[in-house]
Amino acid sequence: MSLETSKKVLDFFAKTVAKIKQKKVKVTFHGGEPLTAGYDYFDKILSGLKSCSSTVDVEIGIQSNLWLFDDEIGRLFREYNVAVGTSLDGPKEITDAQRGLGYFEKTMQGIQRAHSLGISVGCIATFTQQNFTRWREVFDFFIHEHLDFSIHSAVAGINSNYRYALSPEQYGHLLCEMLDYYIENRKKISVSSLDQICQGVGWLEGRVCTFKECLGMFLAIDPSGNIYNCQRFAGRKEYRLATIHDEFDIEKLFSGQGAQQFLKYQHEVNNACKDCEHFSYCKGGCPYNAWADKQNGKNKDPYCESYKKIFTKIKNRLFEEMSSQENIDAIAEEPYENGHLLLRKGQLIDLIRNGIHPSNVA
Repeated sequence: MSLETSKKVLDFFAKTVAKIKQKKVKVTFHGGEPLTAGYDYFDKILSGLKSCSSTVDVEIGIQSNLWLFDDEIGRLFREYNVAVGTSLDGPKEITDAQRGLGYFEKTMQGIQRAHSLGISVGCIATFTQQNFTRWREVFDFFIHEHLDFSIHSAVAGINSNYRYALSPEQYGHLLCEMLDYYIENRKKISVSSLDQICQGVGWLEGRVCTFKECLGMFLAIDPSGNIYNCQRFAGRKEYRLATIHDEFDIEKLFSGQGAQQFLKYQHEVNNACKDCEHFSYCKGGCPYNAWADKQNGKNKDPYCESYKKIFTKIKNRLFEEMSSQENIDAIAEEPYENGHLLLRKGQLIDLIRNGIHPSNVA
């Protein structure tokens, strides 16, 4: 993104945060590879973000392969408390097989350099037809390296075929298997995607965009200044909400054709899924997944059955833990705690209790 367009983005950001009521806003630099913009670019932009956001708490993050991460930019990120994320699919053999020879070593060097500067790094692990049966090797790798991670299923892009995408059955099985293993190792590592799913069931409200009515939660701005509801749609003009180069009010951003597609989708999903026992914390899944899946012929996230499988497993496990003799005895002794009658003791209960209730988040 050019500095000229970036300045317009900063102006838009300043005007937007002045109107919204939230106390916290997160800005994430994504790509492509954002570090190719260089130190001078980030020095100007990070300073600009902080100077135009006096009314809100701005959290800044970056998703990068970290190949260009050096001490200079690391110190800059530390100064502005930039949260650093990367993509790593497990040990060298698995990662390089999916991302290219040499990827693992270069990214690990970036992670180690970040750690040497006191910057923690979170990882996204993508599971495909190549590696999903080796999930335990992946999990153990992250435990060994003391790296927290999240689980992403490879999915097809819109109007494209992708032979490495997981089937709904495979993805549901993967989530359930990894949940069991995570519960056993929950004190060694954090798997944010599983935390969010468990806490969503526990609090009856989705904790991540996949399981929320996402329109308006995010704005993604591409290098040309086009604005989208989500970065996954960047580059597809039919999903564009507006462009940064036009004069418009934030209130009108969600009234155009691009936004109407999301509203129509959510209306259809609400009608189709409203009687599902999981709807309050699922909301029908991801619109991108639904529109990218050309084979099922439905305007519905193809991983619906995957979600049902993991949600049901969590609910059953919670029931077992809450109805244990230990919890029954605790209830008899102290019948009410923090507004939750049964959330007492248990491995899965620990994961949910460690989450922050959505009502306490601005």
